[in-house]
Amino acid sequence: MGNIVHADIFFLITSIAVVCLTICLIVVTVFLVRILRDVKHISETVDEESTKIAGDIEKVRLTANAQVEKLKMFGALIPRFFTRKHKAKPKGKAKAS
Repeated sequence: MGNIVHADIFFLITSIAVVCLTICLIVVTVFLVRILRDVKHISETVDEESTKIAGDIEKVRLTANAQVEKLKMFGALIPRFFTRKHKAKPKGKAKAS
């Protein structure tokens, strides 16, 4: 009879421990789900913003390339301006009036 009482006490303690562990596991799972939702939201926000930043960088690159092309054109005009040869008027020809 003593063995049955010991077995009943063991099963009672084991049942209480299993219930406590199950409750703790449920609480931890709820917190993990909340954390994972926040991480998902943050990663979606980062993805959207990085796409916007990439678009902005592309616009800056295009604008910079356009400005460089303007500077190249202007730079090509400067030597022409200073090295332009003036045609000398022919001397000795008289105008017919």
